[in-house]
Amino acid sequence: MRDIWLVARFELFESLKSTRALVIFILFIVGALFMSEGCVRAEKNITETVTENLGSTATVMLSSEEMRVNMYKDLIHDDEIAESLAEQPLVGISFVFLSMMLLPFMIVILTSDTISKELANGSIRFSLFRTSRIKWALGKLFGQTILIEAGVIAAAIAVTLFTMFRLQGFNSTTFVPWITVMCVKLMFYAFAYIGIIVGLSQVTRSANVSRALGFLTLIALYVSFGILTYHSEQGNSLAQTLINVIPTHHTGAIWAVDLETQLKGFGAFAAIGLGSFLSFYSVLVMRDA
Repeated sequence: MRDIWLVARFELFESLKSTRALVIFILFIVGALFMSEGCVRAEKNITETVTENLGSTATVMLSSEEMRVNMYKDLIHDDEIAESLAEQPLVGISFVFLSMMLLPFMIVILTSDTISKELANGSIRFSLFRTSRIKWALGKLFGQTILIEAGVIAAAIAVTLFTMFRLQGFNSTTFVPWITVMCVKLMFYAFAYIGIIVGLSQVTRSANVSRALGFLTLIALYVSFGILTYHSEQGNSLAQTLINVIPTHHTGAIWAVDLETQLKGFGAFAAIGLGSFLSFYSVLVMRDA
């Protein structure tokens, strides 16, 4: 474990020195802040319009938790999730949705050449004098996971501080614990994609090829999810089995309230990420460094 941690720490520090990582994280944070501003303005405009046309009584009803619960129930058809989301501002919910959409693409951009570039320049040989190949590879995987989670946490802190100053009536005592838990959940979600993408970087010595493989795999996952979802709903047992290896199928665990659903989803994310990584590792272990 010590060797894995040392490799992961070194990988994290080296990645943070990268201009590419800093630019992507800054863009992510700026995008999250623009989204937060949009949500705050939307809430204010809706409130002002309702007050102007229907009076202050309607505004109070609109801002009530009961009204928000009913709105979410109509959207997601799950009473427990609707009640939990109604306690949080739209800004926080939108941030989680934005993260879920952007994280797979960020992961491809930042991690798709993690191992291929070291195979290309031969620097892996120096590392393998000090540790085993599997510990080195796992260190790379966990280092990239920490890097991505650091970006999510930084964006979450920025959104929290921004909302605290911009949204009237913001309740930080409920929002901060909620967004903290969501960041942990997003880490499991991201790990599934990191395992796939970093795993793919073990099959080639070309950084450009590994990036292309990453984007093509991401597109294939989304297309496959759509096809398998359709056939699963038609009762196809093979599709119902295969869909479990696609991370998108388990995103309900991020919003779920009951512990069983969450544990199943996070277990699936971890299994997909680690299983994919180790499957591709079988290629790395057979090639010369």
